[in-house]
Amino acid sequence: MSMEQITRDAHNALCDATGVWITLHRGDESVELIALPGATTFEQESPGAEAIQFVSRDWIALADRIVIGGVRVKPQRGDTITETKQNGDVFTYEVLPDQESSWKWSDKFGVAIRIFTRQISKSGEGT
Repeated sequence: MSMEQITRDAHNALCDATGVWITLHRGDESVELIALPGATTFEQESPGAEAIQFVSRDWIALADRIVIGGVRVKPQRGDTITETKQNGDVFTYEVLPDQESSWKWSDKFGVAIRIFTRQISKSGEGT
């Protein structure tokens, strides 16, 4: 068994245990996929000012499952992700607009991709 397959199997096992269903939207098209939730702290520096830190909501998903319009795609500025909780709350996140920080490979084989987002809205029963 290849290391790539072992990585894929490990990701699938983690998703079975702790993954959540999300929908990635691009314009009028979308794709549903299971992803592992996470977080990353970013630091933004401004000349003459104190650095600002913020925490992104991350999603780790199999790269070959991100298919929109029949084409494998990478997350980009303007894409949004929705997550619907069991209580009916719907959280909407936008992919971070900076191309350098919107996503990165989660492993050295290019099996999984880590998508960096920030929450832009929440609606539902718990709102």
